[in-house]
Amino acid sequence: MVEQLTLDLGLKTFEILDIDGNVAGTIRFNPADPGFVGRWKQAEEKIQSYQQKITDLAASGTPEIDQWPVLMEASDAVKQALDYAFASPVSAVLFGGNSAFAMTDSGGMVLENVMEGLAPVMEKAIQDAAGKAQQRMQSHTAPYQGTTKGLAPGQPARPDEAAQ
Repeated sequence: MVEQLTLDLGLKTFEILDIDGNVAGTIRFNPADPGFVGRWKQAEEKIQSYQQKITDLAASGTPEIDQWPVLMEASDAVKQALDYAFASPVSAVLFGGNSAFAMTDSGGMVLENVMEGLAPVMEKAIQDAAGKAQQRMQSHTAPYQGTTKGLAPGQPARPDEAAQ
C-alpha cells in the first residue's frame, strides 16, 4: 500500500476562457511563489530578445517568408519561458496550439492578450501573499513588543535606551 502525504503547496487552479466564454483549459500554479518574479524576469528578457530579433529582421528588409523560421523559434522559446516562469506547463492551455505571435480579432497578438490577462492575477496574488506573511510575522513578534522578553540580562529593549 502506498502512503500518502497531503501538503499545501499554494497551488491554485484557473480556468482559461476564450473570448466566447468557452473553457479552453485549466492551469495550476502558485501565484504567490516568490521565485516567480525572478523566473518571470528571465522569461521577459527572452521574449524581448526575440521581439528585437524579429524587429531587426523586418527593418533590414528581410522578406516575410524568411522571417517565419525565426518566428517559429521565438514562439517555441516564449512558450518554454512561460512554462519555466510558472513552474508548470501552462503554455499548451494559454496558446492552444497557436503561435505566441498569432493575431487575434482585436488586432493584438495572443502573447499580448495572455500577458494582459495574467498580470492582474499575479499582482493580486503577490500582494495577498505579502500581507499574509506580514500578519504571520506580527503574530510571532507581538509578544516581544515593548518588553524585555527574549533579551539578555541588562540589554535595553530599545537601542536609544542604551545611551541613557
